[in-house]
Parts: sequence; structure tokens; C-alpha cells
Amino acid sequence: MNLMTFRRGIEVTAARLAALRASPEDLAEMKADIDQMEQQINNYEGYAVVTSQFHNMIAKASRNEILRTILEIIHWIITSKMADFNEFRRDNSDSFNYHKLIYTAISMHKPDEAAYLMDRHMETLIDRVHAYNDYIQE
Repeated sequence: MNLMTFRRGIEVTAARLAALRASPEDLAEMKADIDQMEQQINNYEGYAVVTSQFHNMIAKASRNEILRTILEIIHWIITSKMADFNEFRRDNSDSFNYHKLIYTAISMHKPDEAAYLMDRHMETLIDRVHAYNDYIQE
């Protein structure tokens, strides 16, 4: 949970910076990933990989190598658990919707909106990770 709380702050900052700095190429990569995400929405392992890629793309678009490196490490640590988490959750539609909204805010170069949406996404995710942790400890 400490890692998730730390991740929240880093992801919000990355989204804000990506909205300010994303190139047309970055946006094209993110859009392609959103399309893949939609195709993988019911494939728990595939969805975990594609969403992790999307967050890494945001970090890349931030043009901050420290953020990018930290997020790559975090995603490497958590991706192995995400498939089980996605199966527990069973419905990725809200996650997918947040990712689409975050992409839209970044593509429109709206940093406050991108940061806000990422924060809401992370808060929802943290709440669900709490529930998942409670479930696996029972």
C-alpha cells in the first residue's frame, strides 16, 4: 500500500507534465495503446500489460527521465500481481474509462484535468487494492 500511495503522487505529476509536453508521436502511441486496452479488457493478463504500458507512455511523454525510470520500476514490480487483481475485480470498464479520459486530457494539453483524472483513477485503484488485500488475507 505504501508503494501504491507513492505511485499516486508520481502518476499525477507524470500526467500533468505529459499534458504539457506530449508530442504528436507520444499521443499516437497512447491512442494505439487505448485501442489495444479496449481489445484486452476481458483478458486479465493482457489488460494488465497494456495498462502498464500506457502508464509508462505517460511517463515517457512527461520528458522527465527520473519519473520515467521510477514508474518503470514500479510497474515492473506490480505487473505480475495485476492479472490476479484484474481477475478478482472482474470488471475493467471503469479502469478503461479513466484511461480514455486521461488520454483525452493529455491529448488536449490540459494539465490540470489530466492530473485530476489520474488522481481519481489512482484513488479508485488504491481503494480496490485495499479490498483485494483484504480478500487474499482471508
